[in-house]
Amino acid sequence: MTMRNGSRATLVAVCIMVAAMLIAKPELSMAQEECNTTDLSPCGPVVMSAAEPPPSPQCCSIVKQQSSQCLCEYIRNYPQYADNATKILRACGVAAPTC
Repeated sequence: MTMRNGSRATLVAVCIMVAAMLIAKPELSMAQEECNTTDLSPCGPVVMSAAEPPPSPQCCSIVKQQSSQCLCEYIRNYPQYADNATKILRACGVAAPTC
């Protein structure tokens, strides 16, 4: 089976595009921040409690390390806990992000 010049040129162009995407992908993934809700597990009892116990020092420490982007993502993904999350931010001295 032989390739025509046009088919070969198309194949080469596709290979170059795929290679460029593979090279660029690490840069894109590094630019996107990874937000992991399991990082906030020490805050779980406070987030899910109607009794509103104060957040632990460990919870506040973790909340302070979160970016605004991640905090907004958590609030969007778990709107049922948004009020408690806002109370935790306030109790930990973290400004609520504008989402």
